[in-house]
Amino acid sequence: MTQILPCARAWAAGSLLVALMAFGVAAQNAEPEAPEPAPESTPAEVVDEQEATPPADLPEHHATLIAIFDRVERFGKLVVESGSGVITLRGSTTSPTVRDEAAELAAGLEGVVFVDNQIEILVKEPASEKQPDADEPAPTTQDERIENKLRAVVAQVDELSDITVSVEAGVVHLAGETASTAASKRAGDLAAALEGVLFVDNDVRATSDLGKRLLPDITHVIEIGRDLVMNVPLYLVALIAVAFFFWLAQRSRGWQLPQTWFGGRVLLLDQVHQILWLAIVLLGVFVALEILDATAVVGAVLGTAGLVGLAVSFAFRDIIENYLASLLLSVRRPFFAKDTVEVDGTLGKVIRMTTSETLLLTLDGNHVRVPNAQIFKSKIVNYSRNPLRRFEFSVGVGTDIDLGHAQELGLATVKDVPGVLADPPPLALIDALGDSTVAMRFLAWVDQGEADFSKVRSKTIHLVKAVFDAEEIDMPVPTHEVVLRRRSTTAAGAKREEREKKATAKRDAERARIDVQTGDISTDDDIDEQIDRENAVTLETDLLEDEG
Repeated sequence: MTQILPCARAWAAGSLLVALMAFGVAAQNAEPEAPEPAPESTPAEVVDEQEATPPADLPEHHATLIAIFDRVERFGKLVVESGSGVITLRGSTTSPTVRDEAAELAAGLEGVVFVDNQIEILVKEPASEKQPDADEPAPTTQDERIENKLRAVVAQVDELSDITVSVEAGVVHLAGETASTAASKRAGDLAAALEGVLFVDNDVRATSDLGKRLLPDITHVIEIGRDLVMNVPLYLVALIAVAFFFWLAQRSRGWQLPQTWFGGRVLLLDQVHQILWLAIVLLGVFVALEILDATAVVGAVLGTAGLVGLAVSFAFRDIIENYLASLLLSVRRPFFAKDTVEVDGTLGKVIRMTTSETLLLTLDGNHVRVPNAQIFKSKIVNYSRNPLRRFEFSVGVGTDIDLGHAQELGLATVKDVPGVLADPPPLALIDALGDSTVAMRFLAWVDQGEADFSKVRSKTIHLVKAVFDAEEIDMPVPTHEVVLRRRSTTAAGAKREEREKKATAKRDAERARIDVQTGDISTDDDIDEQIDRENAVTLETDLLEDEG
């Protein structure tokens, strides 16, 4: 009996459950009455009351979007409407980014076919940098906004903190005192730069208070001093780097570069040493600037140097031209020190050449300074480059003289003069035929290293004249000459006078021959000695070599 009751109770509960299920199925199959249509849209404000729990009859994407907007503050004022897979967004915002983000969120939800973004963008007035107090009303006019913004700015700048600001009808009135006139001008420029300002009435004056005037400068000096003290180790390292590279540059002046690279050109070698010295010093300066983190200064210095160099090149054009000419002359080497040269009609020996000019000593002992640019552009005759030098002179003989005999006699006489070279041999040429004379030209070579050119030429002319006189070779002048002679009383007297004349001419020729053979034809070193004395006391740098 006790077992039958539980079974009966279970059977009764099961029967009741089956009946309820059958009733539910019948209710579903029955014709339902038309319910009231649910609203197609639900404003986002409803979500606030539902605590982010959407009603069961809303579309899933609608409910999801409302839940998201409710939890993101910047979307709180937006309204969501949905229907047939279309999401409509309404409301307003001041940020275009918020408008686009809302549309992207809606479009990314499952089941959304189209997003109709009707969110309006409101133009936001520029807010003052200084946040107003909770009890202070927000500025309502443009003048108030300008005034608040300008006050907030000047309050942050120490030198402008004592300035008073007022704005009326777009006109800014500034009053007060600053530490300097420059600060007053900066305040006016700052006010004029604000949007909506029509005019700035700048009544700010530099203070006459000595303490206020000096305080900014003292503060600035103290800051500079503090920075200097803090950076002393860096400055010491940079100074050591510059000193090391400068020492290295000085050592580079004594480096023996291969002479074969420059062919003995003193000026080029000197320029290479200077360029090397400058490159090492500049490298040291760059390393120091890198240590001090001031390499940006290099660009400014190079830009300034370019402009300065352009101006200097115009101002000192002649100096630069002479300097470049000295470099080119050093490459070409048209002469050496103590060479006898002729430049623009000036004949003399080279004393020295500097970077701007060349100094000559004329055969009269005068100093002549010739700019290097002029020498480079002029014709240069160097009488010392070739040790062999030819001299010449002309002799006029009578038209009734045997010219062949005169040539042979003169040529033999020239060959006998000491200092005249046999190779190349001397020459005797008939140069011109005149009315009363025949011009005969003699040419001969002298080795300037063995004999003086001028002395040999002088002795040769002397001997030829004496020999021609001894041989009764007439050398008339090209003029008409009237000779009055006293007639001898006897024929014997005339013959005696003729013999005496011939004897005198022969004696003169013999004495001339002896004088030529025993005379001095050594090279003349007087000018060279003067050049040595000049170079011994000068302070100018000589860029020439003594010999090639």
